[in-house]
Order: sequence, then structure tokens, then C-alpha cells
Amino acid sequence: MMHGAIMGLAIHDLPLVRRLLVDASAPEVLHAVRLAPFGYMLTLRAGEQMVDMFAFMHGHWRPEWTLSATASDWQAHAEFTPSFVMAGSGQASFATPAQVISQPPLAENGYAGEWRAIAAMMRGEAPPPDLDEIVQDFTFALAIAEQASTMIEEGAGQ
Repeated sequence: MMHGAIMGLAIHDLPLVRRLLVDASAPEVLHAVRLAPFGYMLTLRAGEQMVDMFAFMHGHWRPEWTLSATASDWQAHAEFTPSFVMAGSGQASFATPAQVISQPPLAENGYAGEWRAIAAMMRGEAPPPDLDEIVQDFTFALAIAEQASTMIEEGAGQ
């Protein structure tokens, strides 16, 4: 269950998480807990940085999908729309002690834009994504999934 949840659900966030890390080459899962009926809580370390991940299917009609990142001198927050809702984009903000920059929702859904980008690649109008980045995203996610699954199987997680 843990492996599937990470590779099927967290995989959507992990490339973004990886890009926020200074050194994502060897993530170490420190804590993994399954949540009923379906979900997880993970804590991992990547170099000197800590990452907390939480996913929970709560049964309410409106899913919440957010990402927050904090450093000593800035904070970023993004709210994503669910993939099955064609009602505009998410929104994001970036704050420092001196200013706050916000991106309000746009009319276009990011998933529709993603499909248009894929179509442009297929027509030869845009370059494909960098293969090294895709491999690094996958190995980052797989390392987390394998460690968390092992932790749960061995009873170190719950």
C-alpha cells in the first residue's frame, strides 16, 4: 500500500519537492505511517533539509492539494486544483521579510496546459523534457517509496 501510494499519488509532487532541495541525491525516510482508510505521513531528510509529506483521502467532495516550503528567509505556498476539475488554475505565493508575491488563479487549468505541451512535443514544436531530470525524479521517488515500504513492513512505521 505504501509503495503504491507514493508511486501513484506522491509521484505528482515529488519532482517539485526534489527541485526545492539543495541535495536530493540520497533521500532518507525517517518516519513512515499509514493512515486509514487510505493515506500516509512521511518525514524524510535530504542533506540538511527536512520534508514532511501528508496524504489522506478524507471522503469530502473537495480535495485539498497544497505544497508549502519554508527557509530561513522565505516561504512559498501553492494550492493546486484537482486534476478532474476544469475550473482554472491553482494559486501560489512567495514571501520574504520584505515582500509577498502572489499568483492568483488563472482561467486555464494546468492539466489542460500540460496536455497542450505534450501535443506540441509530439508535433515537434517543443523539445521533450530532459531525460536526466526524468530519471532523477523517478529515482528520488522510488528511493522514498522503497524505504517507506520497508519501514512499514518491518514494523518501524505504523
